[in-house]
Amino acid sequence: MPPWVPSLVVGVGGLVWGIWSWLRAERRKLSIQQHGDNIINTAYHRAEFSTLFMLDVSVTNDSPKRTIVISHYDLELPWNDPDVRPLSDPAETEQTLYRFSDTLIEYPRDIVVNHRRLDLGKLNAGDTIKGLFMARGRAPIPRDLYTGEWIPVNFVVVDTEGKRYVEKMGLWPMTNWPPGPSEPHLPLPDYTLEAFDAYPEAVIDPRKSE
Repeated sequence: MPPWVPSLVVGVGGLVWGIWSWLRAERRKLSIQQHGDNIINTAYHRAEFSTLFMLDVSVTNDSPKRTIVISHYDLELPWNDPDVRPLSDPAETEQTLYRFSDTLIEYPRDIVVNHRRLDLGKLNAGDTIKGLFMARGRAPIPRDLYTGEWIPVNFVVVDTEGKRYVEKMGLWPMTNWPPGPSEPHLPLPDYTLEAFDAYPEAVIDPRKSE
């Protein structure tokens, strides 16, 4: 064996290790979870008006070193509704509450994630954003989805570099809002959390005034 071979092997190994370490450090990874129960993770169609959506979510930057900046959030439904949009930041009109117009459903801005994007959506490694995601669409919930089962949806987070992070979640089709005191609290579907809720302090009861 030529005397330079061991040095070459060590050099190549060091280069490969260096490239792998750099790629690992540069990797962008977000983990997304759903929290709460059917009372807060809800889809509700207002007859002849629009369909309202709420999810209780958390988004964590699991990258080894990279900072991730959230560009926007999306909600993908199992039916066609091109008009689904997150509610706009109430601060744009000098308001303090996120509100579904023409309803009594409203929440303080600081517990909603919709505006946590761009400058307010900067996540350093290990950081978490947690709160409500609120959106509105126009198409009604298909009648065949009122079956006493969770409606599977995709909650999507897109970063400023265009990478999409998708998590399957569940929405409960409510026939009345707000739900009455006798409405049973149901655990999230198995594809979100194995337990009832990993973060019980994150559960927000919409029947309580804020």
